This record gives sequence, C-alpha cells and structure tokens, in this order.
Amino acid sequence: MARGRRPLAAEIKEITGAYRKNPQRKNADAPVSDGLTPDMPHWFGPLEVEKWNELCGDLGRLKVLASDTREILVAYCTAYRRWREARDKVDETGLAILEEGKDGQTIWKRNPFVTEEQKYREHMNRLLPELGLTPASRQKLTSLKLDDDKADDPFAGLMERMGRG
Repeated sequence: MARGRRPLAAEIKEITGAYRKNPQRKNADAPVSDGLTPDMPHWFGPLEVEKWNELCGDLGRLKVLASDTREILVAYCTAYRRWREARDKVDETGLAILEEGKDGQTIWKRNPFVTEEQKYREHMNRLLPELGLTPASRQKLTSLKLDDDKADDPFAGLMERMGRG
C-alpha cells in the first residue's frame, strides 16, 4: 500500500522555500536543529571514520548538519563500509564464480557478493536524499538560496524592471 512522500525536516523545507507562499504552514512548535556536529561512534573503523568526516564537511557547508542527524549518518557510514567490503570481494573474486553442479559439470553462477554490493548501494542511495546530498536535492537547496539573494538586491530588482536583468 502506498504511503506517500516521506516528510522532510523543517530545515530542509525552510531552505527550499516551502513556507514562502504559506508561512502559516510552518510548525512553530517543532524542535529546531542545533547546528552542532554529532558525536562519531567510538566503534567506527577507518572507512567509516573517513566517510563520517566527509559527510560532516558536506553537510556543514550546506548548513544542515545537526546533532540529531547522528543516526542517519551512522546508518550511511555503516552501509558505506559494507558496500566497500562487498565491492572489494567482487573485485577479488569476479562477477561470476564457477561451481560444480549435481551432475558433475561446472557451471557459472552469480557471485553472492554482487548481490550484497547492490543491496548496500541501494541502501546508501535511499539515505542520500534524506541528507540533501543528491544532485536534485542539492539543486533545491542552492537554487532557492540564489533567488533569495537576488530578491534582497535592490539594484538587481531595478535592472530586472528595466529589462536588463
């Protein structure tokens, strides 16, 4: 059964301009993100630490990093590590493997690590829009910020009215 679109965080809605036309739709009682970097789990391995630092840097530049994003970052970094492990195994063993069938003949079978690699890649791809890190979600964030800058510039408004903007 279809459940509709996933709800977005209030900060993402604010950045994309969802409340411009109808500011009354904004939930005034909603909790506000603190903008702090979440604590990285102590049990992370080197691959997860590398990805964590990369993601925190990207989210910090977009100004959507907050301590409440910890669990989704943990999920993404863990999926990334498992994807890299599966990818390394596929590189090592190949896309297909030879097995001996019941009748004694050798047959080619799909490498089970290929399935694991695809599973974790899909999991990572599902988490990226939640963090605003896909081209489409990033475009929504940056394009509306540019519109705000242009609207605040009185000279740009004058040039636009004169037909030169």
